Amino acid sequence: MASIAFTINPRIVRNGGPITSDVYKSHATTLWLKGTLLKFASGLLTPVVDTKSGAAEIDTDDTGTAVQLFVALEDHIVAGTDFVAVQEILSDTVLEMQLCASSTTSPATAAVTAGTSYAGYQLQNASYEGSGLVALDVDDTTTPVFRVVEVSSNYKPFTNTTTKEYAKVLVKVLPTIVA
Repeated sequence: MASIAFTINPRIVRNGGPITSDVYKSHATTLWLKGTLLKFASGLLTPVVDTKSGAAEIDTDDTGTAVQLFVALEDHIVAGTDFVAVQEILSDTVLEMQLCASSTTSPATAAVTAGTSYAGYQLQNASYEGSGLVALDVDDTTTPVFRVVEVSSNYKPFTNTTTKEYAKVLVKVLPTIVA
């Protein structure tokens, strides 16, 4: 049985300089929650993957290459084009993410290796294209988006109701993806 539940948003922990925020214009009809991975397309922010109606895997088919990626700092839950706060993901940005396992039951830090690249996984939400909950999928190294830079032994594990640990790792987005 797959183990895909996780409980926290990804967050930027290092950025090669100060971690800053900015505002960009949202797409009028796509809605998301804080923590969703966003991309800049046609002058508007949209979720990297639409989890309301499609697969929750985040791979290069979803991100594309040479794009601007962001982490949403606030919810966009009412249709309309608004300016929303985001943090841009640059080539030297380090994100802290939880692990998940889309096809096995072992999303522990022992399942990942520093220097290896993996796809991501975003939980589905019936109301919003972006659920805000994104994790590194330890079972998917095809068409990866994230490269593990550090597997920390100093983490506080999060558990779901079946007491599986969902550890955290530090990752970077692959340089071919970010503009």
